[in-house]
Amino acid sequence: MKIKTKHIVLIIFIIGVLCALSRCIVWVPTYTHSDFEKDPILERDPSELAIEHHQSTNQIKWLGVDSYTVYLPGVPDEIQGAVKGSEIHRIIGASDSVRGTEHIQYREGAVEFAEVYNQKRMELNKQSQPKK
Repeated sequence: MKIKTKHIVLIIFIIGVLCALSRCIVWVPTYTHSDFEKDPILERDPSELAIEHHQSTNQIKWLGVDSYTVYLPGVPDEIQGAVKGSEIHRIIGASDSVRGTEHIQYREGAVEFAEVYNQKRMELNKQSQPKK
C-alpha cells in the first residue's frame, strides 16, 4: 500500500495538533471517595435550631457557607453587609472546593439547611422587634 506524501504530512500535522492540545488540557484529579469533615449541626432540624439560638444567648445568628467569601443563603444582600463575623457559624466541610459527588451533595444539603435556618432567624428577628 502506497502512502502519498501529502497524507504523511497530514498525519504528522494532526499528531502535532493533538500534542499541542494535550498541553492545554488541565487534568483534574478525580476522587474515588470523599474525605471531608462534616458539621454535626446539620443533624439538627434547622427551624428548631434557629428558635433555640434565638431564645438563648447564643451568639450564632446566621449560618454561612464558604465560597470566595462567606455566603449566607436566604439572607438579602443589605442584611449580609451588616452582619458581623462573630455572628456567623461557617458550616464545616461546605466549602466550594469539592472532593467528589458525595461532597457536592453534602454542600448542597448544607446550603439548603442554612437557607431554612437563616430565613427562620429573619422571621424571628422581625417578630421580636418593637412595633412602631
